[in-house]
Amino acid sequence: MKKPFQFKPYRWPYYVGLLLLLQLFPPKPICAHGTQTDSLLSVLGTLPEGEKRLDVLIELADLLNWQDLEKAKAYGFEALRLGKRLGDPIRMGYAMIEISHNYDSYMNQDSARYYAIQAIELFRKKKHPAGEAQGHLRLGYMAENNGEFEKATREIFEALRLFESSDDKIGLDKAFIALGKLYFKMDRFEEGIAIMQKAEYSTTPDAPDELKGYYHLVMGNNYKGAKRFEEALYHYNACAEIALTNNFNIDLIYTNTFMADIYQEQGAFEKARQFYQEAIEYAKVYKDKNLETFPYIGSGRLYNKQGQHKLAIAQFEAAMKTKFDRVHNYYFHEIYRELSVAHKGLGQYDTALQHMSTYSSLRDSFFTERADRLQSEMQAKYQTEKQEEAFRQKQKELSFAIAIVILLAWSAIALWRAYLIKRRSNRVLEQSNEEKEFLIKEIHHRVNNNLQVLSSLLNLQADHIQDPAALDAVADGRNRVQTIGLIHQRLYLGENLASVRMEDYVQDLTNQLLASFGVEERIEIKTFIEIPPLDIDSAVPLGLVINELLTNALKHAFPGNKAGVIEIKLWIDSEELLCLQVADNGVGVVEKPRSRQSTSFGIELVKILSKKLKGQVSISSSKGYQTSIRFHRYKLGKYAFS
Repeated sequence: MKKPFQFKPYRWPYYVGLLLLLQLFPPKPICAHGTQTDSLLSVLGTLPEGEKRLDVLIELADLLNWQDLEKAKAYGFEALRLGKRLGDPIRMGYAMIEISHNYDSYMNQDSARYYAIQAIELFRKKKHPAGEAQGHLRLGYMAENNGEFEKATREIFEALRLFESSDDKIGLDKAFIALGKLYFKMDRFEEGIAIMQKAEYSTTPDAPDELKGYYHLVMGNNYKGAKRFEEALYHYNACAEIALTNNFNIDLIYTNTFMADIYQEQGAFEKARQFYQEAIEYAKVYKDKNLETFPYIGSGRLYNKQGQHKLAIAQFEAAMKTKFDRVHNYYFHEIYRELSVAHKGLGQYDTALQHMSTYSSLRDSFFTERADRLQSEMQAKYQTEKQEEAFRQKQKELSFAIAIVILLAWSAIALWRAYLIKRRSNRVLEQSNEEKEFLIKEIHHRVNNNLQVLSSLLNLQADHIQDPAALDAVADGRNRVQTIGLIHQRLYLGENLASVRMEDYVQDLTNQLLASFGVEERIEIKTFIEIPPLDIDSAVPLGLVINELLTNALKHAFPGNKAGVIEIKLWIDSEELLCLQVADNGVGVVEKPRSRQSTSFGIELVKILSKKLKGQVSISSSKGYQTSIRFHRYKLGKYAFS
């Protein structure tokens, strides 16, 4: 994304001199994008070593970072050396920012981070918040592009705070837009739209074209993610119009790609193909070849949607042959997901499984509840700091009041600060408890995600199993995995991390099994659950026991598409024993004995799990089939749900 031009007050002598030189030596007419660069190059040859020359070198490094990376690098280091000779730490800091940008474009992360941090330290020593903010924003861009969303959040909010303190409205808008881009990558599109609306200067006529284009592109992305396609197309067209006027090829690559994504979503495949091709052509002109990757990904996804899987794979291979090693890791997971779809469509299941596993691992590393939570916390902190700043401003206005009013005000402030200290102490304790609760939920969430991946892998494996017995065993295994996953899902979605509400859990389990066997229309399951929430160590084996008994009934109780009823009862009797009863009104063992061969593992599993809870099993087959178990060893949750 092209960085918006920013007027820097310390450069005013350079701007005046540049205008005078342009009047004396007007440049020849060339394309809009090259005008500013060529003008600066012509002026550079006339300038002696000094601050004006240093300003031109920094501006050239800034512009050429979007046109010619090698030249940008040369001018950036020349500016840094000249700044050292002149003893100008502020301009040295801005030269380091441009060098950091250049190394980031080459994916040399260590060098990019080194120069950004060096620039921040220089600006901090000289108390130059606008420059310090630029350094933090650059670190935020690097973290966001690498999928390090937590780090990106901290860096961008720090830049936002510093831009506000320096009254830099262009920098402030750049920070808001960077947050909008970050929300887009985290699939939080409506929040992205809301934060982008704070970038008010970007929509004014006075805003630089680079800033306007950046604003429209990121706003379009969030509207596209929110499926508000008409509004997304409006912003993409606005960005494309600015890009065409100024010959901003990089923006034209993005807008054509993203508009093609929308047309693909709407089913206008030929129009989408045309826009992807336009984006590829613009990317070939641009020297940073890794930008060809994005239209190739979209084009491959389009071929997958049309069932042309071989052509889709060719597009993804073309994406990898550009400069795939320089494409930030965030985009890898989408390629692997689409490759899995393509290979599965071609019947290449082993390769599809490998790509699906890689996709799940990469996506899980980017999208975490912690990153989502940190976004909310940092935004709340930002709003709080603004309120506190307004409060401090009112304090200054009260400084001219009479002495008695000042004394009363300071007394009130002292009491208020004491209250804040007490409240802050309470907040630390609350935050500690929230952190522990969050970590436990994160564990359950990750366990459930891993179980879901395992279930998906079993489902993919089942696609090329022919033996009915083996297929049945895989299906039973998948159901057992999902049974355990439901426990962890209940824990991280519930209010109580130590207890499982069995009535809710059993309802989820029965719905899942009915759907798995496809018998919702002819078999009714009635549940009677009258127990307090159970501890997880009791809920997991009990859930597996119910799963096995219910699976056995669904398989054997109602042959020949017969209809019937299964009852599940769970209660605590007068002897404080946990009682489970699973009964059906099916054929029982008299009319058609059930095959032990197909259910022997399930029966053994029920016995093993029952022993874990010290359970006694009894079976009755006088009317249908009924299994009753009385558990002597079980644990209730530490506290009940409200």
